[in-house]
Amino acid sequence: MQNTQRRPRHLKQLALSAAVLTTGLGLWSGLRAAAQLEPLTPVRARAALENAEPSVHWQDGSAVEGDFEGSSPNDVAALGTSPGFAYVGLVSGETGKVALLRFARGGQAQDALCAGEPKLTSESLDYDPAPIVGVVPGFVRSKVRRGLKLSSGGCDDIHIFWDRSRQALSWWRN
Repeated sequence: MQNTQRRPRHLKQLALSAAVLTTGLGLWSGLRAAAQLEPLTPVRARAALENAEPSVHWQDGSAVEGDFEGSSPNDVAALGTSPGFAYVGLVSGETGKVALLRFARGGQAQDALCAGEPKLTSESLDYDPAPIVGVVPGFVRSKVRRGLKLSSGGCDDIHIFWDRSRQALSWWRN
């Protein structure tokens, strides 16, 4: 009689030990898989941009890396062109999602670039554009996150930032 009472307790303990071991192994496997994820590189970002917008020529050497979205220091932005337009593409280092902006090349519109080759650079967001252009919806000053600057010819630069409320790229210009 004593033997039958001990056996269920022993089996319960064995089952509990197996459950803890299985959970631990599952957690370890998840941690190993997360650690093995490759960071976003300019090459992988270009492939994502080409997939998202195949008609655009994404320029070699235009990739800019930084924390543009505020979720990963691994975001990559790049400059692309097509007849009559310049594109700024951003690939999230956290999700791999692509965000795009398109600007006309030439013309009088506020979002048009002047003649000349466009250039994309990273810029600090530790400033307030309000004294220059008034309140910019979605712009949040930051010492950590980065913005982008699109310049071309003698025009005012286009300042690009991640608008967290819209979850999209946005911009302002003087």
